Amino acid sequence: MRDRTGPSGQDMRVTAVDQEEPMFRLMITAASKALVATLALSLGLQATSLATARADEREGPTAAMAKTAADKPKLPLSKVNRGALGYWKHIDEDTGKTQSIFKIWMHKGKLVGKIVKAFPKDGKPAQKICSECEGRRHNRPIEGMTFFWGFKPDEDEKRKWVDGKILNPEDGEVYNAEAELSADGKRLEVFGYVRVLIKIGGTSVWQRPTAKELAGL
Repeated sequence: MRDRTGPSGQDMRVTAVDQEEPMFRLMITAASKALVATLALSLGLQATSLATARADEREGPTAAMAKTAADKPKLPLSKVNRGALGYWKHIDEDTGKTQSIFKIWMHKGKLVGKIVKAFPKDGKPAQKICSECEGRRHNRPIEGMTFFWGFKPDEDEKRKWVDGKILNPEDGEVYNAEAELSADGKRLEVFGYVRVLIKIGGTSVWQRPTAKELAGL
């Protein structure tokens, strides 16, 4: 996980070591949310503007794709790195067990992903529906749900994708996100964050699933 520092140089990293493991390790802590709220108020942001921004986020990938259908990546598609495409899995760092498997593909030059399979966690059955989601995703099945969209290739770093959105189905929240592929193509680091003056969030490291895990999908 990269260092995330605030204006005074303090370490702003948010990790999941001292908190319950969420499905994608992208849960923003209460302290982070409080800080964001304080910064927003200090900047004089209007509640209506914040509500509009949240509504746009909750419209989900279909609306987002429609709004940006005319947008094209600045890099020619022939030069876009496709190493992030395919299947990925998220592993619980405490148990070492696979929590979920995703599939990433490209739509109009941007990365899009869906949840293919969710596994039991902490002795509890796998999450089946997104009860915390709003709008069209409320109480919809987790498996098959698009939760990752809008990632466009970074102009400077060929293995990095930016300006994306990611849904955490455990709390129904949608976060800004970036993704970076490792040099060997075996790991995908996904950084989910909220941003006012600085980016505050957490990183989830995905790995390639085994042939056994992919069997029957």
